[in-house]
Amino acid sequence: QRMRLLAQRNGITLNSLMLSSVNILLSKYTGQDDIVIGSVMANRHYMQTEGLIGFFVNTQVNRTQLTNSQSFEALMQQVHQEQINTQLHQDLPFEKLIDELGVERDMSRHPVFQIMFMVRSFNNQNKKTEQQKEYFKPYEIESDSQTEKLDLSITIDDSQDELRGLVSYATSLFCKTTITKFIKNYIFLLEKLVEKPTSSYSDISIIDSADYKEIVHNWNATEKEYPKEKTIQELFEEQVAKTPNKTALVFENKSLSYNELNEKSNQLAHYIRVQYEERVGKTFVPNTLIALCLDRSLEMIIGMLAVLKAGGAYVPIDSNYPQDRIDYILEDTKVEFILIRKNNNNSIQLPQDRIICIDLKEELYSNANNNNFNEYSKSDDLAYVIYTSGTTGKPKGVELTHSNLNNLTFNIIEAFDIDEQTISSQIISTSFDGAVSEIYPTLIAGGTLHIISEEIKQNGNLMKHIASEEITHLTVPADLLESFEYLALNKLKTIHVGGGVNSVGCLNRWSNGRKLINAYGPTEGTVYTTMHQYREGDLNTKIGKPINNTNAYVLDSNNAPVPVGVIGELYIGGASLSRGYLNRPDLTAERFIENPFATEADKAKGYTRLYKTG
Repeated sequence: QRMRLLAQRNGITLNSLMLSSVNILLSKYTGQDDIVIGSVMANRHYMQTEGLIGFFVNTQVNRTQLTNSQSFEALMQQVHQEQINTQLHQDLPFEKLIDELGVERDMSRHPVFQIMFMVRSFNNQNKKTEQQKEYFKPYEIESDSQTEKLDLSITIDDSQDELRGLVSYATSLFCKTTITKFIKNYIFLLEKLVEKPTSSYSDISIIDSADYKEIVHNWNATEKEYPKEKTIQELFEEQVAKTPNKTALVFENKSLSYNELNEKSNQLAHYIRVQYEERVGKTFVPNTLIALCLDRSLEMIIGMLAVLKAGGAYVPIDSNYPQDRIDYILEDTKVEFILIRKNNNNSIQLPQDRIICIDLKEELYSNANNNNFNEYSKSDDLAYVIYTSGTTGKPKGVELTHSNLNNLTFNIIEAFDIDEQTISSQIISTSFDGAVSEIYPTLIAGGTLHIISEEIKQNGNLMKHIASEEITHLTVPADLLESFEYLALNKLKTIHVGGGVNSVGCLNRWSNGRKLINAYGPTEGTVYTTMHQYREGDLNTKIGKPINNTNAYVLDSNNAPVPVGVIGELYIGGASLSRGYLNRPDLTAERFIENPFATEADKAKGYTRLYKTG
């Protein structure tokens, strides 16, 4: 009755009201604002045809364009007027319309629309008392045994006191669970539209309170303690105190114990601070950027730790980058120092007055203080800035803090079972953010990090090297894992894959007898935001759930949550969220938005923003 009264109050038919509501539902489900739906017309508008026996039905095409600011009442008027205009042309055979439009035929689908909608109304023979009425009856789902020629058909029966509906669907496209959720969302939408028909499209939700709580809050209840207030170098030094003589790094035929690595990085850190004051004439302060133009080596890890210990943040630069990219990064960061090895790529040009050679044989290691020193940086200071490809062609520097990195580190330690017995590989270039997921969890947990040279990585012997060195934990890009020849690798306990989608066959092979974890995340979320442990039978596209202290939401164009299974844009937030982009406040404001779902607890922790992943 409320829906009939709403239609009457607005001077429209129930058909126009229901068609308007279906347009909103489909728009919310598809993310499109231009909806085309088919319907049928009796086509008996001439007196001569009213009493004739025969098939006069014609097909009508209903196209509706929605806008965010438009109210439901305004949409109903728009749809009703379009229905009137369409009725003026109901004599035009649908087949002739198709020919006139020049629509290309495809035998696998309808030429104009894939969804049919209609309201049918017969004499009401079964009146109920006011107390017996149920205004919104659940739809029936048509039996799978019937054949549906379109993707979806919705029929509303207006012949009784309550409205009833029938949903018919192509089982090759939809499962019963999906249609059941679709129906649930539609009933909720109708209830809300009747309650407040003045609502604008952007404010209309199709998710009820129970589903909203599940999607927004329950699925993002990821809180877990981690040493948020500590810096990465503090955590490393704590591990050095526990296992000073244990091997920390291995590269080719050389190695360093935890104590040796700590002392070397302390010496370089002291040297950096002294040289900075002498050359620049300023005190080295937190967030000062130092470039690292280093290939995988012992010195690379020493350089990273040294910059952090000195109180700065490092900027990794691949020596194989094009010269113009290197020049851009150096200009954007305004770094005063560039740490290199003498055997670096000699084809690149670097400003000689900013270079510090950090080869282990350099005299700086013998002259500088090798003791730990007071913390110059705090957990909310920068740890590193990493450049990613920009949509305009210019790379953008993503700013990551110690706290960001700590959350990632302890998530990986927990998920990958990393401990002092772990032997991890390090094969990713430090200019890619994935490298930090190999390095810091291993060193903070007391494991041994095997740095694999580019030669071994490229000559096809990587997996043999993994076997001979008894590597237990391997982090590998998806495309590289796909190319590997399968080996048993009995010592390998965990494979951590990211950056793409692997075939089911590849995942089944490499997950046999070990953990295989697919991780997803943008650089702006400190490498990984979600993780999924693959098991045989899983979809190969699963990216899993948000990691500890991280949030993930799938939102529509109005930043509202979409129902489960509906396409939207992924937004992420929480402890791993980057500060933003170096020297790009405009882009930071565009991509990092206010978190509309932040609880009081989130706000207290500073989790007030979301990153729009695109």
